[in-house]
Amino acid sequence: VFALTAPCGSSMSELPLVHELPAETNMLVRHKFTMLVALVGITAMGTLALVLQGNIDGLGERLESLHADALVPMHEAQKMENALNRMNRITLETLVGVKKEAAASEGLKSRTAFQAGLNKFENEFSLASQPAMQGLLAKYGALQSQLAQESAAVAEIRRDFPLALAGADEITDLARSGKLDEANSRYGGLGVVFDRLSSATDVLFLLQVEQGSFASRENGAALRATTTRLWTTVVILLVVGIPIVYFAATVLLRPFRLLEAGSEQIAKGNYSHTVQIRSADEFGRLASAINVM
Repeated sequence: VFALTAPCGSSMSELPLVHELPAETNMLVRHKFTMLVALVGITAMGTLALVLQGNIDGLGERLESLHADALVPMHEAQKMENALNRMNRITLETLVGVKKEAAASEGLKSRTAFQAGLNKFENEFSLASQPAMQGLLAKYGALQSQLAQESAAVAEIRRDFPLALAGADEITDLARSGKLDEANSRYGGLGVVFDRLSSATDVLFLLQVEQGSFASRENGAALRATTTRLWTTVVILLVVGIPIVYFAATVLLRPFRLLEAGSEQIAKGNYSHTVQIRSADEFGRLASAINVM
């Protein structure tokens, strides 16, 4: 082989085995593959991150809305119900003479708590102050029904609460004056007022439960949409990414075919054949060595 390929008067040590190229152009094949994998990976992860970020932000906002528009008002309605029950219990304790002084102090606290809860509910948690919840209820066709029930319940509470206070004060005064029979007879009418107030506060509580149910359905739909978008993105990345990787790999591995063809030509005795690889990576160096041989 040396006799056929070495120029006259040349020794093997004088033959350049590879063509020297500037160091800055010498990108090895492993570097190219590393860059390709890194590029595909970064693109895929970045796309998934963007999709997930947008959907997670939207889901977080919906969860905050559920807490602010349904769970907190539900808690306030329950507090009003508890205060009302304490007022009724204290009135009964006054009739039987149980802890009169402590009952009076607790009764005042319960009245204050109920009034504060009602004011807070009207100012902060009514449907009129929650446009986001109005939109959600309108979507499910429940807005008008909820508005009517809430308005009727609040109006009933506003009407009956002063009557309950006046009746409780009257019964307390009668009991302290020793007129227990008259106080007991008056409690029958007061009990009806307390029942109406309890029913009205129950309506407010149940309305919040229904709103929470609608919000939960909306959050479930948002979660399913997030899952669908995620899998859709994965499929798109696969559909687009696989051809890109295949094409890039074909381009990167093309020198293998050229080296294979060149080796076959040399094996057949065609020593004039040259391998046309111009890159400065491992393939280019091997092609240069084969061409020299």
